[in-house]
Amino acid sequence: MGLGDYIHWTAIIRDTYNYINEPNNINEKIDRLNLLLNNNNSIDIPITNINESKNIKNIINIQNIINKRNIIKQYILINKKYDKIDNKIKKYIGIISYKHTNNTFPFKIYLYTGKKYIDTYTNITQNIDAFEVFKNNPYIIIDNTYPNIIYFNIISNYYWKQNNHDGITMYVHDDKHIIDFYASELNLIKYNKEGELYLSNTEILNVKKYLPQKKFIFVSYQGKINTRSYSKTKFQNIINKIKNKFINYDIIQIIPEIYKNTHFDKLDNVITYKNNFNFRETIFFASHAKLCIVPHGGLSIGLACYKTPTICLYSSLFNPKMTTYDSEIAINFTNIMGHNYCYDILCNICINNKNTHDENEIFEKILEILN
Repeated sequence: MGLGDYIHWTAIIRDTYNYINEPNNINEKIDRLNLLLNNNNSIDIPITNINESKNIKNIINIQNIINKRNIIKQYILINKKYDKIDNKIKKYIGIISYKHTNNTFPFKIYLYTGKKYIDTYTNITQNIDAFEVFKNNPYIIIDNTYPNIIYFNIISNYYWKQNNHDGITMYVHDDKHIIDFYASELNLIKYNKEGELYLSNTEILNVKKYLPQKKFIFVSYQGKINTRSYSKTKFQNIINKIKNKFINYDIIQIIPEIYKNTHFDKLDNVITYKNNFNFRETIFFASHAKLCIVPHGGLSIGLACYKTPTICLYSSLFNPKMTTYDSEIAINFTNIMGHNYCYDILCNICINNKNTHDENEIFEKILEILN
């Protein structure tokens, strides 16, 4: 439920925007909007002024909605996308409603964010991770006075199958790519899987100041969950082999001091930039590399936006089928003796397997790509 999850959503938002605004005629645009609303069995209720900090369903006259349609007792469904795990209605994604007051302006998307199994909605500007990802995004609007608005709710962990009560084990939809899953839930037929990031000129210039003249390989071995980060010793072995084999390449690591309570360590024999870049700048910098070697997460999903060749290191917390892009080669370093995708953060088998994984599997892939 972090930055990478919201990068996935940038693809859905972009292609929803494009689908609705593709026709020149305003009536055709509204027809497409209504088609998505009808396909989602949504309740079409005009929203003209929403207090960003309140739960959306408290804004609407609930009794009028109940009278308008015979909805499941005790539940108000703004967008009837739900699952019945534990006999409870969970959270909703997609178009809530729309506002149209001008025939020439394109529709833009006004985003709300939430988490599955937690009954709150907030404006995107109040969600640090989501706002970081969607900053400068041309398909969204944060001004509620804009004439043509699509009110849209996104949920970072909508791929969960049931409530993660203990905070340790996840149960997820992993039989298809996450973008295919979201698109099918929203009845979006025409879409691309890769997301998009829109950097400011200031961010771009900051990155360009540091880009090397030489070809380079971008590396990172740590994720925000330490128990599932690749072995530092083994990763250092890989670095040393790269250094000996590819003498004309720089090897670059970019790390924060601390992220999500995880301290990030410097590798040896690499150029390290520490606290020089924000998340978006780090991805843009790495997109210039000939090859990236990173753990699955926000970095790998962000690099897919640029289709940068990437070796993506998985630790059985996600199935590569669910999140791998065409520009990636997935390596699950905990998949030893058939142990696969337990989704358990504290799994002792995974922790042991990561320490016994043969790092030559990764180095051989590097040789295939760079030779």
